[in-house]
Amino acid sequence: MDRGAHRPDGTAQGNRASGHAGRGVRESATLDRFTLGQFFDVWGVRLTGQCIGGYCNRAGDTLRVRVNGRASANPRNVPLVDGEEIAISYGAAGKKGG
Repeated sequence: MDRGAHRPDGTAQGNRASGHAGRGVRESATLDRFTLGQFFDVWGVRLTGQCIGGYCNRAGDTLRVRVNGRASANPRNVPLVDGEEIAISYGAAGKKGG
């Protein structure tokens, strides 16, 4: 996979979005820092503090986003930085996958 011109500070150049082996790559024609919200926008999937796609917080089921083990209240603003772990889960707390 051609990954374009990536830089250690989390910026990239190019103009496409792709995924490989559980990793996503977002590139642009300009030098930018990208966010998790922009990544989901490329794929046409809603991401808010309460919803991922059509799954929104409701009785017992919640969206949880963690960056390097720390909760993120606003996942749209999470910067995509090389080497960071972003975990997204939805469902009841303590439930497998949730």
